[in-house]
Amino acid sequence: MTTKKLSLRVATHAMIAGLAFSSAGFAAVELATPAIAQDQDVNPANIDPAKKASLTLYKRLNPENRGTPTGKEDGNVSGTPLKGVTFKITKLNFDVTTFAGLDAARKLDPAKVTEKHLVGAPQEQVTDSEGKASFTDLAVGAYLVQETSAGENKNITLSPDFIVFLPMTDVTNQNAWNYDVVAYPKNTQTQVSKSLTDTDEDKQANVGDVIHYTVSADRPAIDGHRSYIDSFTLYDQAPANFKYGESDEKPVVKIGDTDLEENTDYTVVTSADGTRVGVVFTKTGATKVTQAQYGTKITATFPFKVVSANDETISPVNLGGLKYTSKDREKPIDPGQPIPENPTDPDPDDSWNPENPVDPEDPGVDKSDPETWVPVKINKVDAGDSATKLKDAKFNVFRCTKENGETGVDGSAGSAKAVLVGNKLEVNDQAEWTTNDKGEATINALRLVKDWESDKTKGYCLVEAQAPSGYELLPSPYFFRITENNKSDVAAGMEVKNVNSNDNGFHLPATGGMGVGLLMALGAALAGAGVLWARRTSRS
Repeated sequence: MTTKKLSLRVATHAMIAGLAFSSAGFAAVELATPAIAQDQDVNPANIDPAKKASLTLYKRLNPENRGTPTGKEDGNVSGTPLKGVTFKITKLNFDVTTFAGLDAARKLDPAKVTEKHLVGAPQEQVTDSEGKASFTDLAVGAYLVQETSAGENKNITLSPDFIVFLPMTDVTNQNAWNYDVVAYPKNTQTQVSKSLTDTDEDKQANVGDVIHYTVSADRPAIDGHRSYIDSFTLYDQAPANFKYGESDEKPVVKIGDTDLEENTDYTVVTSADGTRVGVVFTKTGATKVTQAQYGTKITATFPFKVVSANDETISPVNLGGLKYTSKDREKPIDPGQPIPENPTDPDPDDSWNPENPVDPEDPGVDKSDPETWVPVKINKVDAGDSATKLKDAKFNVFRCTKENGETGVDGSAGSAKAVLVGNKLEVNDQAEWTTNDKGEATINALRLVKDWESDKTKGYCLVEAQAPSGYELLPSPYFFRITENNKSDVAAGMEVKNVNSNDNGFHLPATGGMGVGLLMALGAALAGAGVLWARRTSRS
């Protein structure tokens, strides 16, 4: 069996040449072991211990099929030659010219080879532009073959160790030995990526909102007629300010465009703290992966609730990945026949463990930049005296645009105006913020929208819903932006000023004031004089 683990944007699953007796799932050319007379030692005359042997390895990437293993060159083997891969071979301490030695070597698990099994100095070769590494002038024996370095080939998981016999039975002449063995180790490079979904809601989600990440992987390049996907898990490891399970949403899992069903095709596993979640495929789901075409996209979209802003105490790890195992079928299926159901249930021991975080320093792990949320602090002050803090101002927040990108309230007459976009935002289940006795209110927290970094016209607007007592409402929205350069300033506080209603320009004559009373008195006096003059005129 072969186990593979890939993390985030690009990672690789190694498939390597295996012998007929070596671990299943190597997904490579299998080599026949020498024919052995079971009831007696092999006649040394049949294997010439003095004859020199050779081993030639052709490294292939992403094979679409596994040819019939022969131990000889095969011009029909698929896959791209891989240059720069280092192989090391070390002779094992077994006499393969005897049945006892050959049988003991045959039974040895390559993964359990220790120093006591090894003899002599190891040899190393690096594959050339044809993916070829040649070991010549070798003594007869069994050899441990190890891939020790992928060179400059990025995100290649090293192949499992395997054992080769020199010589092996010549498949074209069962009465002869093949001292010049050729094998075609194959690696598959399965592309894995993690990305934020493309909806505006996800791109602009604030604290308290649900955000969605999609982990995507190619169907591994195995030959389903010879091997099958035994276990398969897509997983997501989010920063500590994300929580899975805080909403009613569930993962959405697909093979190509076909939706899979929870509990039928997969089960959901999560860590206790809710930052890690995976979909573990059942036998039914793993069978569907095996039956899918090579390169088919397998995706899982995970919903996380944003529960807090980012700060220096929160791990920035933001990873997604794939872990799978493959096994060889006991008997290959005719290529003309459909791929049947997997013969076994997934081994629970091979499943991904959500309580074991992925190490971002492991090879093949891409440390993706996390999304950022910033607490926005409002400092409400008197326009004429910033030392005077204003309480009980109420604010809503909107997304908005402003043509010139100038922060603050609108400037002089005719300058660009802020235009509100959509409805007022709810952040952490709150839609209105009121300043306290210190004139402070904090919106915890708003998204630093990466798409807005280069577009100064897009940002947020504070709209004053209620002015402090004795002060005028803001005449227009307060436009502000959150960027990598200013996020600490925004968190420290934005000064928003209000004009006192008693300032010059806001005075109106009081009802019943001195000016009105004087006019009324003068009017009464004039009326009285008119009456008196009329009486005198009447008498005369």
